[in-house]
Amino acid sequence: MNGRPKASFEFGEYRLIPAERLLLKDGSPIQLPPKAFDILVVLVENTGELVDNKRMLELVWPDSFVEEANIQVQMSSIRKALGENGNRHFVETVPKVGYRFIAKLKQTENGSRSEEPPVPSDPAVHQGLKSNDNDPASSIFSPKRSRLKTAAIFAAILIASSTLIVFGFLKQRSSLKSFDNLSQRMKLSKLTDSGAAFAAAISPDGKYAVYQSQNDGKYSIWLMDLGSKSSVQIVPPGVTVFSGLTFSTGDDSIYYLAANDPPNTGSSVYQMPRFGGDAKKILAPVNSPIGFSADGKRFAFIRQNLEAHETAVMIANADGSNEQTVAVRKSPDVFSVGSRPAYSPDGKTIACIGINSGEKFLRVLIVNNADGTVRNLTSENWSSLQDVIWMPDSDRLLVTAQDDIKYGPSQIWSTSISGGGAAVKITPELRAYVGLGMTADSGSIITTQTEALTDIWIGSNNIAEPPKQILSIKGGGRIEMSWTPEGRIVYTSNAAGDTNIYIMNADGSNQTQLTTDAYEKRSPSVSPDGRQIVFVSSQRDQERLWIMEINGQNQRQIGSDKVSRYPQFSPDGKWIIYTTWDKDKKTAQIWKISVDGGVSVMLHDESTFTPNISPDTKLIAYIEDDKNTGKRMISIVPMEGDEVIKSWEVPSNTLLDSMRWAPNGQGVTYRCSRNNTANYWLQQISESEPRQLTDLKYDFPYYFSGARNMKQFSFLRQNMIRDVVMFSIQ
Repeated sequence: MNGRPKASFEFGEYRLIPAERLLLKDGSPIQLPPKAFDILVVLVENTGELVDNKRMLELVWPDSFVEEANIQVQMSSIRKALGENGNRHFVETVPKVGYRFIAKLKQTENGSRSEEPPVPSDPAVHQGLKSNDNDPASSIFSPKRSRLKTAAIFAAILIASSTLIVFGFLKQRSSLKSFDNLSQRMKLSKLTDSGAAFAAAISPDGKYAVYQSQNDGKYSIWLMDLGSKSSVQIVPPGVTVFSGLTFSTGDDSIYYLAANDPPNTGSSVYQMPRFGGDAKKILAPVNSPIGFSADGKRFAFIRQNLEAHETAVMIANADGSNEQTVAVRKSPDVFSVGSRPAYSPDGKTIACIGINSGEKFLRVLIVNNADGTVRNLTSENWSSLQDVIWMPDSDRLLVTAQDDIKYGPSQIWSTSISGGGAAVKITPELRAYVGLGMTADSGSIITTQTEALTDIWIGSNNIAEPPKQILSIKGGGRIEMSWTPEGRIVYTSNAAGDTNIYIMNADGSNQTQLTTDAYEKRSPSVSPDGRQIVFVSSQRDQERLWIMEINGQNQRQIGSDKVSRYPQFSPDGKWIIYTTWDKDKKTAQIWKISVDGGVSVMLHDESTFTPNISPDTKLIAYIEDDKNTGKRMISIVPMEGDEVIKSWEVPSNTLLDSMRWAPNGQGVTYRCSRNNTANYWLQQISESEPRQLTDLKYDFPYYFSGARNMKQFSFLRQNMIRDVVMFSIQ
């Protein structure tokens, strides 16, 4: 029986083959998220017709309830894949209604696929197949027919033997799930509903889950029977924060990490019976959760040596004995602490997370256990990469990551060795996912589903006056702020589905959306006269400089085609100062360009990765670790040279990207932890000791932005709603 011809659709240099889930550009495949591909198919198959949002939701998400904003997210991926820009459109948007495919389309058939065996090429066989069965001369005893009969019997034996071999192989793998079209076969079920459950693991047999819960500042560990969904507390509430929960391969033990005392000395690995009881400390120090080998005899972990500026992939027996070093990296090449390494199914390699010298993006790295060599697997620009697990009996890995272009929630991605490290997102961008665990038959994935409530707070330069919350934003997108001269706040938010720019009063009133498209925005900065905003937008495939009026009108791109970051206005408002990244030199460069456009002029070359330019554009401040002492330092150099004119030592936990110049140019602000509490501090250039700006006792503020007169400032606090969920692979 012949297979039906496969329809394909051609438009421009693109070719869409729905049956094979392929989108080709000039013959080369283009990756699209699964739901984005489904939306594109719907639009193409209804070319010229308006597909309203309601119908799109019914066709693409038939069994789920999702918001219309999710269509916008997927459309952004489609437009990027099709290279749409201001002069080129394949899809027309009808605001608040739906979408229409408007490109000229050519439909073709890819030919038929025969499911019958090919005709043998041997002429004698051709002749034998054409013989007449009723003709005595062509009986089975004739030489030709005899040869055919013998060949047929021999072929049947081969087929039977092959079938037995394949059957045996399939029987051996019968408990393992296929990984094709993974995202379309994952069914979500919620295991907890407290908003305070996280750090989950699933037993290899899929019968139990273990997770951590936080209530009233105390932490406990719970064991859930997945059959009945009932939980029992196996570690009572206390001040100890647990991490790295995992089951032993034999399901009989639970392993976890607890921080050592004093702080900053790593953690210890504890082993306890599955149903609770006395925990036994088996190994210290470690700087990551542990990952078991397939046979359960050994586990891998990361260890950090601060004095030597080294991180290492280590292995040990399941009881913590017989430590061995697999690979060592010297800073600035590092293995990421806090991230669990993953043994490959064959035990020959270990996958882990790390960063390479001169790069700012996290990678999945593959370490050879035999010789310790390290190579990159992934090349995606991930700004956050938390977890990696190896899927059983496969060269495929799953990771949780956040991409660098669209600062949406962390998602689960799939990548593989055979696929060259290309990654595909397999979860919808409705919630964030942190942590990964999988059953031995690859039938279930456990993770923590998180939803961020980001609050904007306003404080004053009087630390005794408590800060006030003015706005709460639902979602995990990137939020950045800039103050206008009269005291309003310009900020980014993805509350409506896409990251856009808004403006509001300092008390949170009169919120106004300034941009409305689906492209990512970041780093807004207000001009000295308060009349313009410069920002970075991904509207033309890469991050470029854009400028607009304070009311959102007259949006236009300025500058070259280089990827640009951290723009700000010069004091006279005539220039925009910004940075680019030189991939070859692996350094940041500082440039200026007229607000009217034109040619960019380089101001400083070979600077550090995150240079912060003073408001008068005369000084550069940066944070880095001293190569000789290992101490974390804030240093200030003139724009015209590299000679350090001022430096201060800061705690090693100071966030590298938290530093900002005070708007008055008299000092820098940064975030660090002192006395076990994270707060923002101001280091005046004229003083030797910093001054504390915020006085928060429990949670962690981030992204500080000061008003022009530094009498007020804004910062972000985040409240995480976390619950354990499970994906069953159908």
